[in-house]
Amino acid sequence: MKLIRINTLEQLHKVRGEWAQILEDNQNSNPFIEFEWISLWIECLGSQKNIEVIGIQNELGSYIGFFPFIKKKSLFGVIYEMIGYGQSNYMDFIIRHDDRNETIRFCFEKMIEEEPNALFILHGILESSPTYPTLISLLKRGKYGYSFHKVVAPYINLNKIQMDHYLEKRKKLHRLERREKRLHLLGKVEHRVCTVEEMDTIFYLHDKRWQKKNDTSGFTNEAERTFYKKLMETDSGQMRPVVDALYVEGKMIAFAYGFSCRNRYVSFVLGYDDDFESFSPGRMLEKESIIRFVNTDVTIFDLSIGYEPYKFEWNTHLDHAVKLIFSSKGFRSAIRRIIRSMREKSIERLKKNRKTVLFKRDTLGYMKYMTMKLFRNPDRNARKEAFRQLFRTVKSSIWQKDESFIMKKGVERTKKAGLGKGFSELQLNDALYNKRFNNQDLKTVCTKLYGGYQGYYRTGERGEGEIVWANRKVLRLKNIPYIKELRKNAIWLEGWNEHNVQDICEFVHKEHLINSILVEVEAKDFEGIKILKKVGFQIEKSAASRTIFGKKNVQLFENYRL
Repeated sequence: MKLIRINTLEQLHKVRGEWAQILEDNQNSNPFIEFEWISLWIECLGSQKNIEVIGIQNELGSYIGFFPFIKKKSLFGVIYEMIGYGQSNYMDFIIRHDDRNETIRFCFEKMIEEEPNALFILHGILESSPTYPTLISLLKRGKYGYSFHKVVAPYINLNKIQMDHYLEKRKKLHRLERREKRLHLLGKVEHRVCTVEEMDTIFYLHDKRWQKKNDTSGFTNEAERTFYKKLMETDSGQMRPVVDALYVEGKMIAFAYGFSCRNRYVSFVLGYDDDFESFSPGRMLEKESIIRFVNTDVTIFDLSIGYEPYKFEWNTHLDHAVKLIFSSKGFRSAIRRIIRSMREKSIERLKKNRKTVLFKRDTLGYMKYMTMKLFRNPDRNARKEAFRQLFRTVKSSIWQKDESFIMKKGVERTKKAGLGKGFSELQLNDALYNKRFNNQDLKTVCTKLYGGYQGYYRTGERGEGEIVWANRKVLRLKNIPYIKELRKNAIWLEGWNEHNVQDICEFVHKEHLINSILVEVEAKDFEGIKILKKVGFQIEKSAASRTIFGKKNVQLFENYRL
């Protein structure tokens, strides 16, 4: 056999046919080693890297294997890493199964012979791949120093499940069934495949979701944007990106960017609009994406690497992606291997600890976000507002006292409902597209609608999009963790003000069969209490809470039963 070093994209394209034929013969299902993925990665993300694809020829001069590497030089010797680290969850060598053992042995023995101080970092080798046991056998037999570091790779074997039974066990997790029904009642919900023209919307949703968190995916970096867009235009016939999205009233609220390769679909990046978080659009889309592959050639729905809880809610089987680190017997490369292995071992342990992951992602991400707003925002007023916001957040977690009154107004119960005038009920479509509600927080609107509230706004041009929220089932205090079921003939109002309180009370009185209206007012809001008393409300209950170093204590003083 002969070892050939391929260093340019032009050289690589000359062996495209042999590369593709090997994967076709193997019926490869790993999208990240298909020629189209590798070559486009080199074009978009590898131009500044020292690409070194090792080709192996047999005695007839035919290529029988390819090893896609990036070559780095250091004081400790040469480092070979697999192409695609950071973008490819899985990686492997392109070798026919019958030639695998001999080709892998020849390649590494020859490379180590030529470069005695070489360190190899092979990420994403699946335990289920025939490459993994071959490598372990080679390392043990050659007495090379090595370490391996695993990350779980959950997947669904679609051939092993009965879909109705499979979904029945999962549709009640996180009240998914209820959330779906609620969203379908509020607007037209669609699940469809995205086009490349919608990629900018996908990038926007991803950035919006992660702006206050630590995002290590690099999905929306400038070079990566170009890469993922161009992949959308690629279709080798075997490997192709599949981007599903969930829409409500024509607005994209969740997306799933993945790859289909022969009988395997690999989920890659999931995202959703935070404004719709109360409906769990990510889980909703994941369910729809699984269903779409039933009765297709896809038999493995790969949830990809990681310990995210939702993956263990959907999976039926487990695999592991291994990062294998080994070196030649040279002293310098051995030292480098030991240092790198210790680092990887620490990372492996941290990733298994969910609290540590959330602290890094959420807490440190929020601190980074606030630092940018405080010190790098050119707008002085924006910096001041960011400081005030941070101060309020810190202060409220250390010490805060809240006190509210629940006030009640008795009304005569009418025989028929639906006679109210002057207000219209808010629809989700209004909140999305009516300019009148541009100043409303969409996340609050979605949370209220999911929670069973009805929103009302003045008809005509009055009110400037002010929304009053009514609930017939429960009352929820704003800053105090207190929830109480209402009696059948009571209604709870939020969002009232001095200009609309009398009119909205008359409206809900006529619109609903009730005999009592309840509202909340802060104990220190003397003007609000005065206004409510003027229109017939009386204090019926008070509630207070104290927060001391994150611990909240609630006291309730009841004068009547709801």
